[in-house]
Amino acid sequence: MPQSFFGTVPWLGFQGEDFERLDQANVRHARTPFFWPIIEPSKGDFNWNGTDRFVGTLALYHVQTLPFLNGSPSWVTGDARTPPVRSKKAKKAWMHFVKACIKRYGRNGTFWLLHPMIPKVPITSWQIWNEQNNTHYYGPRANPRA
Repeated sequence: MPQSFFGTVPWLGFQGEDFERLDQANVRHARTPFFWPIIEPSKGDFNWNGTDRFVGTLALYHVQTLPFLNGSPSWVTGDARTPPVRSKKAKKAWMHFVKACIKRYGRNGTFWLLHPMIPKVPITSWQIWNEQNNTHYYGPRANPRA
């Protein structure tokens, strides 16, 4: 397997020592949630504090972030587990959120411009949703067509 196959799933709970351990173990990839209801709790009101801190700290240790975008805010579906695919309005809001994430952390993202002292490790891969076969993350029931 290529080294890029291996990584970790820190779930935003890493502390300073944990990042150092990643570096010591030469781990270069971390998969983590970008939970839409926390990032955009109300339409157009983005709170990047948690993701900025996490992506920035990973970048300091030269770790590539692989976010999985999931969760629907209450102003979109009413249930975080419900994917935003059941109406044009929900799909439009989802596309806006995905684009906002890319504009923030992608190759020419504003995050990297705002933090020039942090090594630029742009996010180039994005996972959409999480465990669509599990009603804890995808509700009310799995729907492959959706």
